Amino acid sequence: YEIRPCDWSSDVCSSDLEEGDIDYLGDLTIATIHNLGGYEVFDDNNLVLALDNGQYRVLMTADINRAAQQDLYDQYGAAVACDVVKMPAHGLGPHSADFVNALNAAVGILSVGENTLGYPTEATVTAYENTGMTLYRTDEDGNIYVRFLATEIAVETEL
Repeated sequence: YEIRPCDWSSDVCSSDLEEGDIDYLGDLTIATIHNLGGYEVFDDNNLVLALDNGQYRVLMTADINRAAQQDLYDQYGAAVACDVVKMPAHGLGPHSADFVNALNAAVGILSVGENTLGYPTEATVTAYENTGMTLYRTDEDGNIYVRFLATEIAVETEL
């Protein structure tokens, strides 16, 4: 599985992956479920991957915002459900309520640090917490380690 670095000197990062592509890494299925392009908001063009080992499913949402979240929900509905979600866009709002509620995740991971951009928004954090998921934040918990065990998902934090 090849991951290529992005050229951050331009506003365009490309990937050979297309929506619908499926790759395998051992027992792990890696499905590209979003990489359409053409969105007005640059971050909505980000790659979204669903990782599935047959027992657990992880959704890696990159920085997608409300439009792409809603499109994913409109296209996949309840099939966006996962056990662990990397929350989109560092918790920046607004978010798609349909998408957030359909996730049905037990664990949410919010990658965020000190910033002047207002991440995460309280409304977005509350929306995710109201689904019943346990939310871990890198600004409060430090590094977050997720282990997928036979009978449970174990999360350990640095702090």
